[in-house]
Amino acid sequence: MNIHKQLVLIDGSSFLYRAYHASKNGFTNSKGQPTGVCLIITKMLQNILKKFSNSDFIMIFDAKGKSFRNEIYSQYKANRPPMPDDLRSQIEYVHKIVKGLGFPLVSIEGVEADDVIGTYASKATENNIKTIICTGDKDLAQLVDKNITLYDSMNDVYYDETGVVEKFGVKPSLIIDFLALKGDSSDNIPGMAGCGDKTAVSLLNEIGPISEIEKNLDKIPTLSFRGAKTFKDKFVNALDSIHLSYTLATIKKDVDVPFELDDVPELATDYDALIDIFTELEFKKILIELKSQRDNGSSADKVEEKAESSDTKSEETMVSLSDSDSNLIDYREYGASFVLVDTLENLLALVSKINSAQFVAFDTETTSLNTRDCKIVGMSLCMHE
Repeated sequence: MNIHKQLVLIDGSSFLYRAYHASKNGFTNSKGQPTGVCLIITKMLQNILKKFSNSDFIMIFDAKGKSFRNEIYSQYKANRPPMPDDLRSQIEYVHKIVKGLGFPLVSIEGVEADDVIGTYASKATENNIKTIICTGDKDLAQLVDKNITLYDSMNDVYYDETGVVEKFGVKPSLIIDFLALKGDSSDNIPGMAGCGDKTAVSLLNEIGPISEIEKNLDKIPTLSFRGAKTFKDKFVNALDSIHLSYTLATIKKDVDVPFELDDVPELATDYDALIDIFTELEFKKILIELKSQRDNGSSADKVEEKAESSDTKSEETMVSLSDSDSNLIDYREYGASFVLVDTLENLLALVSKINSAQFVAFDTETTSLNTRDCKIVGMSLCMHE
């Protein structure tokens, strides 16, 4: 590894579930194999390669089985349902795609992907290497410092030290304390009953980390959050749960990793392996691009033009998608066609079809899955199976 290169750490486990929810479980090849996650992750990784060119990359996944946190607390993540079958069946394909694109893939038993990411990020900071962590996981905000930035590729948002404060209300060094106080329902970290975001933020910003709060219990009743006057006794009674939660929320930075930063493998695309995978998954447009790149060394732009011109579907029936936008996926690989209703004529035609249809499927398209702060992009309707 060039010690001056930027390091990009990709949270593969986060990508899997985000791609799964974005794929809406509706895409399969002709044999019935689900393919939506594979397609979306392929597009996400292609965009990350373009966005962070001349960087070193490591992609990290959770290993099978439980982690050391389950030994500490048997109920850790016990509330999570098992991995859906239509996601599980795509894991092997995803790993092959990751390796085919040239990404080093790391998965270590007994720890979580977060711990491996934390270890590599810590090593990078020690060597003054700038690091980008691609993830949607809030727990990783505790790693952010002057050299480490989180990147939410689904929403194209960066979180540096200032960004973490704006999002969570506390600086990165207090994220563990924040999670220990309020708990984390997604990981079944208990935290303290009756302590929400606002209370935790007030305690941490006005007194300090949990260790300081314990030393300054008399300050709690003077704070401005609701219930402050009676909060001290509740806090003291919950200390065992808070300390446990702190341990569970803390990302390890000393995992025994398979290679050091000066040995990060260089990216090398295995075109033949990818072509075999995408042929099986029936990703027609991606196959055209890959074969052209392998055989002719065409630029990405020329490959895209060639792929679009070879499509047998009428361009008027398809929404134009920008390859520069990492949030958009071109579903023409599946042979599907779309009509963009952007004229009165198209709108009247749609109304006519709806009136004559027996059934109509309707869905809103939004910028994220968070119902509280997502924005509507558009609406989609379908009158056919």
